[in-house]
Amino acid sequence: MNKVTKMLKEYIELLSIILITLPSLIILFIVKTTSLFEFINKFTNSKIITSWLLIISWLILLILISIIVIMIMIKKIRSQGQDSEKYLKFSIWWDKRYNPYCPTCGKPMIRWERDVLACPDTKNCQTYITLIDDNNNRISVNRAIEQVRSEI
Repeated sequence: MNKVTKMLKEYIELLSIILITLPSLIILFIVKTTSLFEFINKFTNSKIITSWLLIISWLILLILISIIVIMIMIKKIRSQGQDSEKYLKFSIWWDKRYNPYCPTCGKPMIRWERDVLACPDTKNCQTYITLIDDNNNRISVNRAIEQVRSEI
């Protein structure tokens, strides 16, 4: 499953949770606020105060729901950020799964030759990197991955 599909699945799951819990929260809120407004009406007999209290209470409910959604989204974004930690070796960024990324645009690189990686974005980036070890010798992509694997 690719990253976009996974994110869409998580967002649909979050939306379904919100849509399931939101009606019950609204019904509970209406029941509680209605009894509160009846209590206030007994003492004030003013519809203006009651209507303003109703508007304020609905705004508070919307703010609380928004805060909950934002907190959930921040948690999701932070957990996705942990997967994107990269390590620099051979002038290329490598992820935890030992995939090479272009140092210029950040896109995953492809094998061009035995010891050369290329950025697939040939229109905008056009980056080609020859893999050279610490002794200035050309090394194969497989050997580079082995070295990255031993250092991460």
